[in-house]
Amino acid sequence: MGSRFPTRPHPPDEAGVHRRRQTVWVALAAATTAALLLVEIPVQRLGPWQDHILDFGHVPLFAVLVLVLRAAGGWSLRGAFALAVAAAGAAEVVQPWVERSGVWADFLRSTAGAAAAAAGVRAWDARRGRDGRLGYAVLALGLLVWPVAEVAPYLADTVDGRSAFPTLADFRTEREVRRWVCDQAAVTQDGGAGRVVLLPGPEPYSSAALRPVVPDFRGHRWLCWAFRVRDRPLTLVVSVRSGAGRGVGTTHVQVERPLRAGDHVLRLDLGDLAPQARPAPLDLADVRYVQVFVVRTPEPVTLHVSRVWLEP
Repeated sequence: MGSRFPTRPHPPDEAGVHRRRQTVWVALAAATTAALLLVEIPVQRLGPWQDHILDFGHVPLFAVLVLVLRAAGGWSLRGAFALAVAAAGAAEVVQPWVERSGVWADFLRSTAGAAAAAAGVRAWDARRGRDGRLGYAVLALGLLVWPVAEVAPYLADTVDGRSAFPTLADFRTEREVRRWVCDQAAVTQDGGAGRVVLLPGPEPYSSAALRPVVPDFRGHRWLCWAFRVRDRPLTLVVSVRSGAGRGVGTTHVQVERPLRAGDHVLRLDLGDLAPQARPAPLDLADVRYVQVFVVRTPEPVTLHVSRVWLEP
């Protein structure tokens, strides 16, 4: 006979639901970590310090992985740390196969992040014991000193460059010197300006190339340089190099100017120059370098650059 009363549904298997949630968290953590480590990163979208910023990203990425495995995935702290270190090593092996750079320094950064998170968990677990908590907290902070000290000047210059844009360089800080790539040349800060010395040497070109912190020049037509030529007249070449507009390769255009000794302001019309670039028009959304150079100079050429900027 059936019961006179309706049957109540059985309570859900709470342990099973909990295990499934843990499995979902672990799967999400693994998928997110794999995506961030293996998916191709758009070139230069973070400016000249993209590589340094992405390198530092290994630290919080693997710290979060340990915390998610421990707190949401139900793993032991030792198991979470071991898996994170194994994943960090595997990533550096696999990355060259997916057009990412496998660098063992990144493995050390990943390990430092995972170890700092593990030490932080130990400090939390030992919060009732003052000595143990302090020791683990000091360890967690100490593990972060190297990666933070390494990336700090690049992060600071990224903030400076973005806040100053459309000024590309004005040498307000010594950090700006890092933005320049020199070939038979030297760039230093000199009394609120930049001292650019183009040197003679075995190569035909002596150049100083500025990597803009903000690579997107769209909405700006004029590229302007304010500088002083020291000592003697010269023929200066200004070049702009960008991505080729298809995600790979570069393209460039250059303008040659004869200059006397003294103060100058060069204004280059990017709208006119973009179609003249070779092998393809400039992609003004992805400008990699703005450069000055001389050809086969017999003696040093000195420029005092006070500002490089964009105008609408």
